[in-house]
Amino acid sequence: MLFVKISKPEARKFLLNYHFIHGAALSGKAGILQYFDRVHTIQYDPLNPVGTNPELVLQARVGNFTPELLHQLLYSDRLLIDGWDKNMGIYQTVDWPYFARYRQHAEQHYGEKVDHVLPHVLQLFRELGPLDAKQIDLNERVIGDWGNSMKVSSLALEHLYRSGKVVIYTRKGTHRTYDLIENHLAPELLTQSEPFLDDNDFYRWQLQRRVESVGLMASGNNDALLGIRGLKAAQRNQGYQELLEQEIIGELQIADLPQTYYYPKVFKKLFKDAVLDQSMVWLGPLDNMIWDRQLIEDVFGFYYRWEVYKPAAQRQYGYYVLPVLYQDRFVARMEAKYDRKDRVLRIIDWWFEPGVNIGDKKMMQAFEQCLHQFVQYLGAEEVDIATPIF
Repeated sequence: MLFVKISKPEARKFLLNYHFIHGAALSGKAGILQYFDRVHTIQYDPLNPVGTNPELVLQARVGNFTPELLHQLLYSDRLLIDGWDKNMGIYQTVDWPYFARYRQHAEQHYGEKVDHVLPHVLQLFRELGPLDAKQIDLNERVIGDWGNSMKVSSLALEHLYRSGKVVIYTRKGTHRTYDLIENHLAPELLTQSEPFLDDNDFYRWQLQRRVESVGLMASGNNDALLGIRGLKAAQRNQGYQELLEQEIIGELQIADLPQTYYYPKVFKKLFKDAVLDQSMVWLGPLDNMIWDRQLIEDVFGFYYRWEVYKPAAQRQYGYYVLPVLYQDRFVARMEAKYDRKDRVLRIIDWWFEPGVNIGDKKMMQAFEQCLHQFVQYLGAEEVDIATPIF
């Protein structure tokens, strides 16, 4: 039996509060960890015009956020870890045992190309400590996943990383230094068995995790389910049904939409208590709230596709375009780049959505505040806006 039929404004308000964009405030390292407690994982992409996607996700809802705070949680505190979940991502280190089958798959995927060099590479780590690809040159090349020629040492490091033998020791931009994982994760974590009885148990856990990652999940197949290896429709439907029976998730309908939606039942009260404020935020292109692009189009009336990997001639907007959210509406999209050498934030282009009142003074004030916070997050000293926005 469905919990209730809600309106689209109610659905928007729920999502904005669930993702800490409105409502409860987050701040500092504690705020970062609180967001991970709720959504579990943030998708990673190395592109960095104004910060990587995890940094953009966190600056949109964590007060006083700086990239250094995330770096510390990953590589000093070791409370977060780089790994594979929904594609590349960052998740809580305590979740390490739950992804054993991802690491086992990686071991089979790359093994035959690098097996002959792995003992030597691992011995180098034991003797020398943290290493990067430049420090290991075996004078041999192999064909990578994309048909490209690459150093066997680079593929060996990728294999060891994905299969859980090494961990990222530190990262500077796209440059990664690795170290043996036993030097950084607790032995009881590394020796803990995968906590699933069978495949269905794993899929049920993953479905629950994805519902909690996005807040509202359409019942069918959608983009938010990417990366759950081997999941078929029958297993998906069975998993949802069992989660409903266990009252871990609830179901609802949204007015004028045919699908059933799932939500984490522990947050049922948020439908009543959600609030709305006057703020503006710039979201990352892979922000958890917009993983399900169709849901965002249906509930917010906002069609968004990330065009960064499209040829320039095929793009409707720009290269690295961020959604602009004001109150409970996506009012624009913007393309920007941070000039790190000169410490200048350059807003390259800005596209208002149809029907937006550009003369709205409250929106102008929200823009100024948002810009100020974004400049602080980047550490920029100047702002260069190519074309006046208001």
